[in-house]
Amino acid sequence: MYYAFVIPGCSALVLGIILFALIFKKPQGKLTSLEDLFLVIGVWILVILFSSIPFLFYGYDFTQSVFESTSGYTSAGLTIMNWSKEIKELGDGTTDVYSHMLFFHRALTELVGGIGLVLVVSSAISERSGLNLYLLEGHNDKLLPNLVKSARLIFSLYIGFIVIGSVLYISVGVKPFDAVCHSMTAVATGGFSTKSNNINTLVMEVSLNGEWRGIFVEIVTEILMLLGGTNFVIHYSLLRGKWKVLKHFEYAVFFTILVVVWPVMIIGFTQYFNGNVAAGFRYGTFEMISGLSTAGFQAVDSYQAHAL
Repeated sequence: MYYAFVIPGCSALVLGIILFALIFKKPQGKLTSLEDLFLVIGVWILVILFSSIPFLFYGYDFTQSVFESTSGYTSAGLTIMNWSKEIKELGDGTTDVYSHMLFFHRALTELVGGIGLVLVVSSAISERSGLNLYLLEGHNDKLLPNLVKSARLIFSLYIGFIVIGSVLYISVGVKPFDAVCHSMTAVATGGFSTKSNNINTLVMEVSLNGEWRGIFVEIVTEILMLLGGTNFVIHYSLLRGKWKVLKHFEYAVFFTILVVVWPVMIIGFTQYFNGNVAAGFRYGTFEMISGLSTAGFQAVDSYQAHAL
């Protein structure tokens, strides 16, 4: 169903050309704070609406489509996907998705939302107005004096993390498509998955070829969630060899929460798994990192949890 993406893509392109023609060669000036606000709101509304169109072609109604698109761009990770319709059983205990294009589009919305929707837009307009919009959206990670260079650096970091994560996933048995999608959404700290029972299903499928593979899937996911949940100013400083950034208050807060919450999570999951300390440590650690990073990935079987 390529037309599900070609139609909204061409429509957005035509709208962009029309808007460009309307403002081309008109006097330029600094936008007021109110104009910045309306522009940010307008960008969000238009992008969400255009990105919801593919879901309509796949049988979802307007409300569901807008919900899924909004969830992606806000990196919320809540979903209305109909797994019985989108997932197929392969007969060997594993599953795959019917609509690869739709699931990739879904993951891409979350990645753009994680990077910062306005950052993507502001990198294409004037430096001053772009910076105002970027700051208005609540960001403070302007890494370089030039906003466009900052955007390119952030994009490069994200792409690097995704490539590394995909390679690591594939090396432990994850299918390439699932590896790319989960790398995108883990770094974006959004939690969209190509599996009906989230990371738990992915781990179970990979574990068919060895239990250790499932554990490594969780470890790779944990690393990507931590990378995505860390301020990019810290990433940039570490890449430049400025280790003093490790004294950043973000690390102090993180380790304080870690000391307080980690033991509680381990004890709680140890009880959940009937006194199995190893399972308590494994799943308590994963769920803690997932929560701290706001990714929302789930390694515990939700069906089992509801049954208890």
